[in-house]
Amino acid sequence: MPATIRPVRSALRQRSLTLLIAVLAGGFAAVHGADDPTERATPVPADQPIPVTDFFRPWLFSQPALNGKGTHVAAVVPMSADRKGLLFVELEKNKIKTVTPSANRDVASYVWLNDKRVLLTVVEDNLYASGLYIAEPSGKSFSVEQNSACQIIGLPLETPDFPLVWVRRNAYDDGRDYGVVQINTRVGIRSRREEHVLGGTGFQSNNDPLSTYGIQATVKRTFPKAPGPVVTSYFTDRLGELAFATTASGGRFTLHYLEQDEWHESPADLDEIYIIGAGDDPGELIVMGPTQAGSPRALHRFDARSGQLGEMVYQDDAYDPESASIIRDPRSRRMIGLRIDSVATRTVWFDETMRQVQAMVEQSLPRQIVLIVDMDEEGRHFILASYSDKQPPIFHVLDLKKKSLGLLKQSAPWIDPDRSAPMHIIQFKARDGVKLEGFLTIPPAASEANPVPLVVLPHGGPWANDIWGWDPEVQFLASRGYAVFQPNYRGSTGYDWKFPGDTWDFAKMHHDVTDGVKALRKMSLIDPDRIAIMGSSFGGYLALTGATQEPDLYRCAISNAGVFDWQELIDDMQRFRFEDARYQVLRRNLLEASATSADLEAISPLNRIDQIKIPVFVAHGKKDTVVSIRQSKHLVDELEKNHIPHEVLFAGGEGHGMEQLRNLDALYSRIEAFLAKHL
Repeated sequence: MPATIRPVRSALRQRSLTLLIAVLAGGFAAVHGADDPTERATPVPADQPIPVTDFFRPWLFSQPALNGKGTHVAAVVPMSADRKGLLFVELEKNKIKTVTPSANRDVASYVWLNDKRVLLTVVEDNLYASGLYIAEPSGKSFSVEQNSACQIIGLPLETPDFPLVWVRRNAYDDGRDYGVVQINTRVGIRSRREEHVLGGTGFQSNNDPLSTYGIQATVKRTFPKAPGPVVTSYFTDRLGELAFATTASGGRFTLHYLEQDEWHESPADLDEIYIIGAGDDPGELIVMGPTQAGSPRALHRFDARSGQLGEMVYQDDAYDPESASIIRDPRSRRMIGLRIDSVATRTVWFDETMRQVQAMVEQSLPRQIVLIVDMDEEGRHFILASYSDKQPPIFHVLDLKKKSLGLLKQSAPWIDPDRSAPMHIIQFKARDGVKLEGFLTIPPAASEANPVPLVVLPHGGPWANDIWGWDPEVQFLASRGYAVFQPNYRGSTGYDWKFPGDTWDFAKMHHDVTDGVKALRKMSLIDPDRIAIMGSSFGGYLALTGATQEPDLYRCAISNAGVFDWQELIDDMQRFRFEDARYQVLRRNLLEASATSADLEAISPLNRIDQIKIPVFVAHGKKDTVVSIRQSKHLVDELEKNHIPHEVLFAGGEGHGMEQLRNLDALYSRIEAFLAKHL
């Protein structure tokens, strides 16, 4: 069956109220050095090829958020090619202030604590935790914690200056998990302090500069650690108070709820439900309910104490809502909507006022997907993001009282939408007769008289999904004249209801990719004899599996940080079995679920390298802690032993996937030359 194409349309609704389009006066740019290759903020001339760097350089603006009063916007911005800082914009005066971490440190994320202060999480070399810092629009900043790996769990509604922090790995003894503590962000670590901590035996004093809680920050309260060999998550209730945790044992997960400083085990079966987040009432969660025969799963309210499903709050007619995230009212923190990734990202509003706001901005920004990213407590100021398959996000500020919509910042002004290729959603049949979806991006030069080569780009995960929108890797390949196919094979987020029992069937996932490619070969715009397969992580596994099992389908294969030997991956993760649930999950679902070791060998392409007939490109980061570089080194050894043409790029200072711009530029420049040579 040939693939069929159908368009993606945003849900545009007409309203009588139109918005005045205004532009904020002045403007701002990222801070770069004079010799920085990314300092150009305009597209290259139309008669010049788009440089590789333009597709992968950091966006000028990301993660924007308003303070409660709506007077300031903060955002993560590039300070150089590989360094990220924080930007503050005072909206009324259009005043700009930047906060730059020192040396090789970067802002990873942040959260507004109040109208004048944010709490930053900082990383080192894009790889290692480097602590928590306070920054203010005034320019003041100080450290509240250094070195330990801390995750911000929540901000209590009444006392947001005292956030809850999970000390996942401390930096002062053996790196163990210290659980959740509540810290005082008003006090820097260099200040002399006296801590009073609520413990099991009452109040106790702590003057140790390294703290007895695995953290240097001033600790105001401790909590009991969740029971279980490996804690996988902590999360708060609507009010920002610690309420829930999940633990893992033997690859199975357990939900716990906190009452009166004691953890209690919930009767919830986490094999049957999937937790989205906290609900509105004490002890309540929003969960994706159990599988339903013949229809997608639904979101329900759920009582953690009794383990009972309650009211259904949402159900899609085509996708499981596994990717849903809860949108809360900034003042009450009650649930007012859901952000959901299916074929495209969309918003489901439960609040009528927000439905009207959404309709107004969609009318003012037509033919784009428009997301309300954030809002102030009064519901007057909003940050919007608009984008399409040909346009990276553009951020706007809406003043509902003035009925004005102001341009805040383009994330990538050097991208010319007129030179981007359109992305189409396609449908094809798997060999078991079930319909699957994917995306096909076709360069403008393609025609029946001039069919173009195809690059197959399966996503990683495998429990993830590709969605409609501007994709740097896809647009890079399209700019070089290649059509790009992104299959959402079984196992992809949102499709499990169609394939009960196939969540771990890697062989069927490979078959789905193959079936999609064979359907596309029948399209007149695609050259059926010039097809490559390329992927990262699990996508790299699928790329090499395609090379070994479909020797006549592809002309070359590319893998970045791929898995090729599942037994080796499980063995490698065993050393983290007491601190990382991934080992337990893999052991349960791959090793213990297999009848013999031969089952793992059957899905490991490293055992079939002698079947490869095509050139292979292998890339990997030398500091990858998710998939060891040994996987790629063993692959290269086998390619050499079997005299298979190959190229290699092992990048220093990189983890699971490339982050540094110079390495991204080198990787895709090499990929461009490799494809040109073999495709």
